[in-house]
Amino acid sequence: MVLLPDGRAKIRAKGWAEGYAEGWAEAAPELARIRSAWLSWNERRLDSESRGEPFDEPPPMPPDGCRDGKSDEGGGE
Repeated sequence: MVLLPDGRAKIRAKGWAEGYAEGWAEAAPELARIRSAWLSWNERRLDSESRGEPFDEPPPMPPDGCRDGKSDEGGGE
């Protein structure tokens, strides 16, 4: 770990914090849209389950570039 003089470390930390906040602010609308899609899908799933009906609607797709399309579940090498 490189130790920076106190002034440089503070400037670097401030820049990191500003960039982090800016990134979240830019992502917020997309994250809200994704959350809304999942909540709607889950509500339909639970309603169908409570009525004893099958539910075969696939879950919402992740945004492009978010995943590589591979499943995290079972059958791995």
